[in-house]
Amino acid sequence: MQFENLIYEKEGHVVKITLNRPQKLNALNRDLLYNLRKALREVEDDDEVRVVVLKGAGRGFCAGHDYSRPEWESGGRELGDFTETHRVDMTMRVRLYLSVWELPKPVIAQVHGACFAAGSMLAGLCDLVVVAEDAQIGPSQVPSPIGQGIYSPVWLSLIGVRKAKEFMFLGGLMDGAEAARVGWATRAVPADELEAAVDRMAAHIARIPLEMLMIKKRNVNM
Repeated sequence: MQFENLIYEKEGHVVKITLNRPQKLNALNRDLLYNLRKALREVEDDDEVRVVVLKGAGRGFCAGHDYSRPEWESGGRELGDFTETHRVDMTMRVRLYLSVWELPKPVIAQVHGACFAAGSMLAGLCDLVVVAEDAQIGPSQVPSPIGQGIYSPVWLSLIGVRKAKEFMFLGGLMDGAEAARVGWATRAVPADELEAAVDRMAAHIARIPLEMLMIKKRNVNM
């Protein structure tokens, strides 16, 4: 499949989906989100696919939402000038992120570099998360008086009450090694070993019959 802002590669029973806006640190704009939604539907409908790898091109996994559109410029959201537009847009985004969790097939996040805000939510909703030890991860880089609300449940379920509140109230980032230690990530590896580690994991999972993988994921999620 060909996409403008996303690379879709199928190798046997494995599909690799690469967020491909490296000039924007793969920030999630509307076009990229539509591409991702179509790609996930293709994965679900293709009975040959057993496992998905989700990663980012360039210097990082994903820097979060792309706020460069006019209605998201500083002040617009806070003043309520585009409240309904923002609500509809955000609802669409959250439903898409949750579709990663609800996809019947296992998804591995391959995280390097920046993984902020909505990017951390997208990766966090994957079934397995492999991070580079020097990756930088957080719901936001600084405390936000209005943001992080949609990220809190995901972070809470992954790292627990105390650590989630620390990030929500104080902001800041953690590296990949800490992300694995506190439970946000499945494991951390040196950056130059990241792709190989994920490839080995995906190949191992792909040996399991699809029906068994779907049952395992559904049962754990429930």
